[in-house]
Amino acid sequence: MQTINGTVATLQSTQNAYGGRITTLENRSDSDETAIQDISTRVTALEGAVDNTGFDSDQIESMINEHVTPYDDSGIVARLDSDTTAISARLPLAGGTMSGDIDGNGNKVLFANVYSNEVDLPNASTYHGMFAHVHATGAGYFAHGGNWIRLSNHSDAALKSDLDSETARIQLLLLSTDSDALSIAGLVQEADSDAAAIAELLRQADSDAIAIQALKTDLTDDINTLTARVDSDEIAIQSLGTSVNILIAGLDSDSTKIQSMQGEIDLLRSDADSDSIKIQLMQGSIAALESGTYNDAPLIARLDSDTTAISALRTDLDGLSGTAAISTTVYTYTATQGQTTFSGADSNGLTLSYAPGKIYVFLNGILILDTTDYTASNGSSVVLQQAADSDNTLQIIKHVGTVQTGFDSDQVVSIISENSTSAEINIDTTGQSQTALDSFPTSVRSAEYFISVSSNDTSWFASKIIVIHDGTNAYLTEYGVVSTNDSEFITYDVDINSGNVRLLGTPNNSATNVKMKRTIISQS
Repeated sequence: MQTINGTVATLQSTQNAYGGRITTLENRSDSDETAIQDISTRVTALEGAVDNTGFDSDQIESMINEHVTPYDDSGIVARLDSDTTAISARLPLAGGTMSGDIDGNGNKVLFANVYSNEVDLPNASTYHGMFAHVHATGAGYFAHGGNWIRLSNHSDAALKSDLDSETARIQLLLLSTDSDALSIAGLVQEADSDAAAIAELLRQADSDAIAIQALKTDLTDDINTLTARVDSDEIAIQSLGTSVNILIAGLDSDSTKIQSMQGEIDLLRSDADSDSIKIQLMQGSIAALESGTYNDAPLIARLDSDTTAISALRTDLDGLSGTAAISTTVYTYTATQGQTTFSGADSNGLTLSYAPGKIYVFLNGILILDTTDYTASNGSSVVLQQAADSDNTLQIIKHVGTVQTGFDSDQVVSIISENSTSAEINIDTTGQSQTALDSFPTSVRSAEYFISVSSNDTSWFASKIIVIHDGTNAYLTEYGVVSTNDSEFITYDVDINSGNVRLLGTPNNSATNVKMKRTIISQS
């Protein structure tokens, strides 16, 4: 309704404006006619004056043209034509049908849209969206969907009841909303407080986690350091224990044998004493028997047998008066996949034979334990408890021989000192080629090296190496490896060259310092 009123007001304003312009043009036209009439009067007066002066018409026209500027009315004519055209295109004041929209630019349009009865209303489809008033019903209508829809009055009882009910519901909803808003505000405040507390707990948890992680790292480093030290000490102790066990086993075995022989010597001496007594008793009757028929051949044979046995025993005792030879044999086998039993000829053609309990077995350079890791009871084969993998190396070391009986602890220490030597060696390498780090004569059977290597004085590498030989080939095993770097920066090998066993090293860089302590055991 406001839009229609504004449109009508706009039309009225436009009409008034054009009416004013028309009035102005009419006034201008009247003014122009007055001016023309005045000019005409003045021309007539001039003509009369000219006639009195004796000038002809041409002279008068020339004088007029010389002193009077002609009036140019072309602008007025053009404007009249334009206004006439614009006015003819506008809606007549008497009314009519328009083909476009009316925009009152916010101004009011006042009109009466009243129909006497409902049947007087125009077509609802043509005037879709139109509002109108029917006087007979006293109600308002609007056109929609091809129909005129009646609007309810505020005074209608049903509508008023519904409005009151909806108003009451809205008030209840508003009260409930206010209560819920207060509850939500309280919950939000509690949530903010809880969020702040949780944030503080998380910050403390993060701080504790960082401290725990740092402590865990320190503990892990300490454990790794202690583990490395324990492993190195255990390996060193195991190596020393192995050497001592070898000596003790030899001493125990030889002591038992000598004690057994001593018993046999005592028995032989007892028998000899008994035979001497028998000989003395029989000497009295020998003279009487010299001319008789007594057969003394069995007695003479017995005496000859005892004399021979005593001579052999004395030879054995003379052989035991000093240290007897101890020989070492190394059997080397290359395993096939799943192999458990090792016997017969090894990789060097040596046939395995041993006394049970008198061997040491190494698998890939690691000493394994009798009964726990292998069985060696028949003197000709070694059986692993767990099958070997393809290309595993099994070495069996056998020691054979006896030593002097009756050694006490001081004598054992003396023997170890006499047959083993220690030396410290310091070598600086100047390239990456293989270098002879140390050598010892083949008269020395085995050696142990404790080696520390530095690379450019920034990384360090330590390990232990045991070397042994059989006169033809040399063997080594490396263990107790500890490094401050991720990889080894020197590799080792051994060989026999010109009667010497050599320890060889190949550095991985050109600035390597090798320090080592060597212990050797002299053994034929």
